[in-house]
Amino acid sequence: MKSKLKVFLPFILLLLINSFWLFASWPISMSPDSLDVWGQVLSGNYRNDHPVTYTIFVKIFSFGGVFLPLVSAAQLLILSCGILLTTYSLIKNLVLSTYITSIIMLAPTAGALAATLWKDVPFVGLILIGLSLLNRKSNILGVMALTIGASFRHNGWLMLFSIAGLILIASVLKNKSLLHYFWKIVAAGALSFLLIISVSRLVDAKPASTWLTWSPAMADLAYLASRTPNDASNIHETVALYSSGESLARSADCTNVNGMAFSSGFDQSLLNQKINQITREFINLIKSDPRLVLRLHLCRAQAFIPPPFSTGPSYYYWTQMIVIQPNDFGLAPSPPIQKIRDLGLGVWKFWDTNLKFLLWPGLISLISSFAFLVKLSRRANVNKDSWVFWFLTMWAALFSLIPWSNAQDFRYALLSYLVAQIVIFITLVESCIFIKRKFKF
Repeated sequence: MKSKLKVFLPFILLLLINSFWLFASWPISMSPDSLDVWGQVLSGNYRNDHPVTYTIFVKIFSFGGVFLPLVSAAQLLILSCGILLTTYSLIKNLVLSTYITSIIMLAPTAGALAATLWKDVPFVGLILIGLSLLNRKSNILGVMALTIGASFRHNGWLMLFSIAGLILIASVLKNKSLLHYFWKIVAAGALSFLLIISVSRLVDAKPASTWLTWSPAMADLAYLASRTPNDASNIHETVALYSSGESLARSADCTNVNGMAFSSGFDQSLLNQKINQITREFINLIKSDPRLVLRLHLCRAQAFIPPPFSTGPSYYYWTQMIVIQPNDFGLAPSPPIQKIRDLGLGVWKFWDTNLKFLLWPGLISLISSFAFLVKLSRRANVNKDSWVFWFLTMWAALFSLIPWSNAQDFRYALLSYLVAQIVIFITLVESCIFIKRKFKF
């Protein structure tokens, strides 16, 4: 009886933690992006600004727009399964892996985030599941999970290509045994790109706004223009096509493109017409002063860069436990047990007040890299291929965000952040076990 309890206890704990966040966020937390997706689910009029694949995911798991909490439950399950499989691929201990997963899911950075209607959650969860399956030689299921997961973000295929590229470099330079991952991840990336296009056409979705694709470039130009108001250059003429007044003034805040794009003076229609001129001006700037472009752009990517190259993130917004008010759907938090809601908000506020410094993916990834190197140097029997595979995945996913950064948004780096946390927790737990055995506690 005791042995069965020992096995089932961690799974019961994980179920309780997921249920806690489900009821604390009931029916589900929603931002303006979430409400946009929900409106498409209810109306059936699709737009591809957010990949239609995620909108269909929400439609399926809400029973066609009838029951929102099931979407929250599905996302909690997918993310926790991704964390569990990743952890197990590294330590091959299911009980210990489940305990570590429970600890990670207890933090709002996973639990509260997973109970939010955001595409980033199943995106990361399915990619972790897919990569873990590839690690276990389940190639077909692994590629399927990667393909579906990567299709939930327009840049998902780019992230997979980045991971594959770093694995290829490592294979050529050092470890040829990693090469078998390369083509599978590339195939999943290509399939996810085709899936986004195919599903969009199948449901006759309105194409994504052109300016969203080039927002990092136009934000760099506008940031430069806002900081040099007396310079009558071609850049100022180009920026004037889409940003003026309050919009241009808010371009001076380089941390987030939203300040410019959602302020008066921003002209999306003219921007779409003149996108070629904007990209041409940006390319000219890169040719004339690449260091300047790098400096302009990195201010929106500080959260993804480790010290000493960055002093850390300057963002405020990272997750929430609200439904944006007012909205057109009459949605608001409606917890079945108010005390659970209050406790969830308390945990979230504690993180937001005291632990926000830990929301620096670049720092956490660097710490996990030290743990990774120590582990490989001290343990000859460790599964080096798996550890190297996840180490490369973590850094490739993180650095793939930098070229397209339009905000220091914690969600974008969730994949790297979770892998880094897993490595750190494995190291801490194994250190505690070693000390306990050494001193016979």
